Amino acid sequence: LTIPSWLNEKKPSVGVTETVTCSVWLSVLMFIVLGWTAAGAFPHEFGDSADDITSVLTLPSSDVTETTRFAAYLFPPVVLWSGIPVFAIIIRYNLVQEKVCGVGMANLIA
Repeated sequence: LTIPSWLNEKKPSVGVTETVTCSVWLSVLMFIVLGWTAAGAFPHEFGDSADDITSVLTLPSSDVTETTRFAAYLFPPVVLWSGIPVFAIIIRYNLVQEKVCGVGMANLIA
């Protein structure tokens, strides 16, 4: 969804394939580091099981504090909600850039 807007704004000398590939690999690396960090916070909870972090956080016998549980449940909606304004701006920009509708209608749709 964001690539068409980026393609409209990038300089002609910027390579699309290289930039997108680099961005994807950087994102994958960041997700791996985040996952290992989260799993490393509870090494004794996982042991030899195949539990995921959500099941570990809900175990009554775990040493997880209420603050950690609260943060774990708050994180997904905060990430989702913070992305909505960004996508609304991108949708508005694409509608105006491609002359699908005027600024007022694009604001209403976005």
